[in-house]
Amino acid sequence: MLSLAAREGFDAMITVDRGIQHQQNLDALPIPVIIMLATRNRLIELQPLVPLVAAVLAENLQTRVYRVQK
Repeated sequence: MLSLAAREGFDAMITVDRGIQHQQNLDALPIPVIIMLATRNRLIELQPLVPLVAAVLAENLQTRVYRVQK
């Protein structure tokens, strides 16, 4: 999925999948990955993380994993 996203021109992937670092070779990521860390993956708990994700996206992103949590 990350390779496809990179080919399609995505700048980054945003996910709530905490296990992605165990499923992907982090040394060969084609695009940056942002993991939203909340106690539950419910909208009400993820919404406070949105400004933090936006701040990360505004940075000069490197091809690595970013973890965002309150």
